[in-house]
Amino acid sequence: MRLNAPAVLLLAALGFAACGEDRPAQPTVDVPIWAKVAPEQIAEAKKHGVPVAFENDLGMRFVLIPAGTFLMGSPEAEVGHEDEENQHEVTISKPFYLQITEVTNGQYRRFRPAHDSGSHTSEVGAHYSLNADDQPAVHLSWEDVRKFSTWLQERAGSREYRLPTEAEWEWSARAGTSSPRYIGDGDDELVRIANFSDMRDPGAVDEERSELDDGHAVAAPVGTFAPNAWGLYDMLGNVYEWVEDYYGPYPREPQRDPLGPATGGERVLRGGSWVSDAVDLRAAFRNWSTPDDRFEVYGFRLVSPLPQR
Repeated sequence: MRLNAPAVLLLAALGFAACGEDRPAQPTVDVPIWAKVAPEQIAEAKKHGVPVAFENDLGMRFVLIPAGTFLMGSPEAEVGHEDEENQHEVTISKPFYLQITEVTNGQYRRFRPAHDSGSHTSEVGAHYSLNADDQPAVHLSWEDVRKFSTWLQERAGSREYRLPTEAEWEWSARAGTSSPRYIGDGDDELVRIANFSDMRDPGAVDEERSELDDGHAVAAPVGTFAPNAWGLYDMLGNVYEWVEDYYGPYPREPQRDPLGPATGGERVLRGGSWVSDAVDLRAAFRNWSTPDDRFEVYGFRLVSPLPQR
């Protein structure tokens, strides 16, 4: 078949385009070896032209959490459902970075070298240390956490650090799932992802002691258990995590980037801890305490918003 000159030129142009020579280069995203991220996180990083993960000079590691919409709270039929968990639609309009683990003793002591997370003594006199560098920093009030994040931001300069909002925390914990836990409903699988009140709990009453075994009596080193789909460890169990919000009832209408009540007497804690029963290790479970309370199961992790352009 003979082709005329215009046809030849057209085919040549199509072939050139098919080879991708005239297409703009697609941004690439480098994923650190420690970051267990999902395709949606990489896509969000490409969209905004930012890293999908970063590590600061304290060894605190963060991954990018995508924007999105979800049902916050729990349905009434969920086992363990509480009245304050009423479901409502929430939109997280901007991506943000979230620390993949709870802040450790070693990291917190860069701010306050004399910090002592102490130990737990059981009723029979056994002592369990909470003070190892790789265990989560505890015995910290909400006010302590605020001072740490302010100090960290001042030394970082342009990068901001803060506590997550309650909505950001739950969105991150769910990692795209709608089940009570990001691993599903069954307690048998819980030992893979969480440290909770199991057969090793030094405070458990024998007749009520769980038959499950997560391998730890008190707080485990951070990152011991399997992460959720967005590469976040210990979002359920280990230690409770302070969030930014005052405690109060949820609204029933859809919300966009909610900040919680404007005032209140207590701040919210999320995630459960090593003293929590399995039924409370759910993405929707809420706890609260006054901002100056310090307990052996109160810790935190931080958010770093995307830098302003």
